[in-house]
Amino acid sequence: MNRKKPSFKLKLICFPFFILPRPFKKVASYFWSFLWFYIVRFRVKEIIDRIQKAFPEKSEKEVSKIAFDSIYNLILTFFELSYRAYNKRHIYRHTEVKNIEFLKECLKGDRPVFLFTGHLANGEIILSRVCYEDVELHLIAKRVKNLFLDALVFEAREVSGLVHIPPKNSLSEIMECIKKKAPLVFLHDQYMRPPKGVKTTFLDLPVYTNPAVAKFALKNNAMVLPVNLYREKEKVVVDFEQEIPLDKKYETFQENVVHMTQIYNDWLSEKVRARPGEWMWIHRRFKNPDLKK
Repeated sequence: MNRKKPSFKLKLICFPFFILPRPFKKVASYFWSFLWFYIVRFRVKEIIDRIQKAFPEKSEKEVSKIAFDSIYNLILTFFELSYRAYNKRHIYRHTEVKNIEFLKECLKGDRPVFLFTGHLANGEIILSRVCYEDVELHLIAKRVKNLFLDALVFEAREVSGLVHIPPKNSLSEIMECIKKKAPLVFLHDQYMRPPKGVKTTFLDLPVYTNPAVAKFALKNNAMVLPVNLYREKEKVVVDFEQEIPLDKKYETFQENVVHMTQIYNDWLSEKVRARPGEWMWIHRRFKNPDLKK
């Protein structure tokens, strides 16, 4: 596994966050969440509107709490990312992996293995933890132009050995991973405009979804393992769940792609409903001007 040493720039960016003790990180996260939610109000109205549509049965107070918790989780995530620039023991201290042996057994099989999840809890620190378990993950993700975010997110991933695959013009790299049975990671709660994005529902709301997981899985008879992420006490937990079987119930390939994409959406919707405050509601998942509920 090819791991990179953290650059001076990355260590410099992370140091102010890293030196804070864990209780101070939580207090600071709460403080900045308070400013964001009540003073700055950046996209707060959009976040609340999305939550109300997804949970029409919830009261105004419950919706506001989910929105605040989501912002708090996002800010705490950034504080926690600083661990990746320094010693991996800090990552181990604040994470827990469940069913990693199940994943490793799947990787020994004859079929390619795909992992899919969403913007739940702190998936970033979990990516690093799994790589330190000697699993070389390949994540399909687009880099950002902001130098601060690029270092904090993308460079820090590579410190643990994660391999990036750009989303454009990357078919050959993806097929090489499938050929050598290296696990591919998909963030499934991504918006993709039509015609490439397929019409589905997420949290019972109409959305367009990237069908990449279903397409590659159906074409290559891959095992698709859902990855549940959540916070438990002081740790971020990753749980590798049982395979979601490929269900080829329709005659055409495209119909089966839409069908499986919806199944993956339903799984992710269930996890968001269980812990709505840990999902990234600021993420513009519902950009569907031509779709109405």
